Amino acid sequence: TNNTLYGTRWHQFPYTGNVPLVADATSDILSREMDYSQFGIVYAGLQKNLGTSGTGLVVVREDLLGHALPETPKLLDYALFDEHNSIPNTINVFAVYVMRLVLEWVKEQGGVPEMEKLAEKKSSLLYEILDNSELYSSVAHPKHRSITNVTFHLPQEKLLQKFLTETDKEGLFALKGHASVGGVRASIYNAMPLEGVDALAQFMKEFERKNG
Repeated sequence: TNNTLYGTRWHQFPYTGNVPLVADATSDILSREMDYSQFGIVYAGLQKNLGTSGTGLVVVREDLLGHALPETPKLLDYALFDEHNSIPNTINVFAVYVMRLVLEWVKEQGGVPEMEKLAEKKSSLLYEILDNSELYSSVAHPKHRSITNVTFHLPQEKLLQKFLTETDKEGLFALKGHASVGGVRASIYNAMPLEGVDALAQFMKEFERKNG
């Protein structure tokens, strides 16, 4: 549903008729409202918006259960999870507990609708700078931009390295883009407060003023 490398996302999902549509929602689950009835399976790792790493969440349409191939490993047969109330083996208790805390926190914030509004507000702070900049260039086309991963380039490698060095000094970490894309990637998942994104936005403006 969201591409973390390029900072793009599906705004609308394809109609696949009788073919089940499977979605990896790891990087924007709980950051956007989705109609789950259009999917056969939705899965998500917990490590971005649901908690800590170590396990995953899977939502399966009931009519798809019970059709696993004979050679399918038991722990990949979702009918087994359904039969045992999602506990067919010893689970990662800590990861599940943290997910519970995250879900409670999201509910306190107003639920997914409010988290989506906040994600749009945070990403808009950065996209507004990119759209009016003569220094930064956005990786993603405006029609397909992600609200959880904002990606952009600088015109020269030395400027990129200067940008990354100075952001580290300002306490703005992990902004280096993926190796296959390069540039800068700001991952602004639900846990990132608006103040953190605003700090990056102000830094970007000042950096362009000095280096543009």
